[in-house]
Amino acid sequence: FLLCPFLINNSTFTHLTLDIFNFQLIFGIIHISFTEIPRAYNSYKRVDDKLEQPVLDQLIAYHRDIALDYYRSRPAALHADLPYLSDLNAFLVIRDHQVNEVNEVNEANQNHQITTSLTVPCSVNERSFQIFRDEKFLSSAAGRALLQRVGLNLAKLACFQTCEPFFYVQYLQPGDDFAHLLIVENKDTFFSLKKCLTATRRTLAGIPYNFLIYGEGRKIVTSFAFYREVQGLGGQTPLPIKVYYFGDLDPEGIDIFGQLQENFPELSIEPFTYLYSELLKLYPERPKQRDKNQKLKPERLDRFLSYFLPEVAAEIQNLLAAKRYLPQEGLNYAYFAGEVK
Repeated sequence: FLLCPFLINNSTFTHLTLDIFNFQLIFGIIHISFTEIPRAYNSYKRVDDKLEQPVLDQLIAYHRDIALDYYRSRPAALHADLPYLSDLNAFLVIRDHQVNEVNEVNEANQNHQITTSLTVPCSVNERSFQIFRDEKFLSSAAGRALLQRVGLNLAKLACFQTCEPFFYVQYLQPGDDFAHLLIVENKDTFFSLKKCLTATRRTLAGIPYNFLIYGEGRKIVTSFAFYREVQGLGGQTPLPIKVYYFGDLDPEGIDIFGQLQENFPELSIEPFTYLYSELLKLYPERPKQRDKNQKLKPERLDRFLSYFLPEVAAEIQNLLAAKRYLPQEGLNYAYFAGEVK
């Protein structure tokens, strides 16, 4: 009867396969569906029968997108994951039902489009709450591990990651064919520049800026992904982007710049060398002593120094070697008020 599985119903076929394989469970993989007769499976894979029969009966009915190979010899792991697997299965079954409804309506009326809550993409936290009634689960280490175990990902669940937004001020003018972004590490420097820059007075060291961004320390290395959501920077017709970074002249500030560059290789990101040079020029005698060790990858330091004149790069190296630093707050509101044109 294996050559003619459609001659019997699914229930009978399931029990026969259990008998034939000496009570070893067979999970079916459906490749085609039948319209007027009960669906049967076209190929099968064995899973050792180390689980209670009610659990086995439940698993055999799970959605085909849920891979169960991981649990073949791990009954304890399966018992721990069963509540999540049941939630995933319910979601996938209902989603497929909604997709079929959409297809049926579209076939009947090509001009009529309908959407449903499970087929329309949404954020990962929204989908996580929808499936598990826990908005944080899918983003957690446990949630990511579960998806890996069962061969699913966020795309298959029709959801997407979101990023933390950053604070910014926009100075775009009609006719601007560029996007010059100035990212500053600290809050006080951001506010001082914000007070000085305007839509008609936005040039600093010869560079006209149309975006000022508060980096919030190291947060910017991930939150900068939000630039793709900002009008003029992402979307259908983004402007050519050039990014300038200005932070503390210390290992942490330099490392933030290096990581920012690495995280966004699609963009041109440079240190604002003029402002760093101004810090060194204004405070040659009394840079502050660092009271804690900060990590800085050597390759990030080398890349940072490559943007400076050799003599300035040597000054920075000497500053770091002496375990001293210059905070960007050394350039204050009065300084920027005289520099912004």
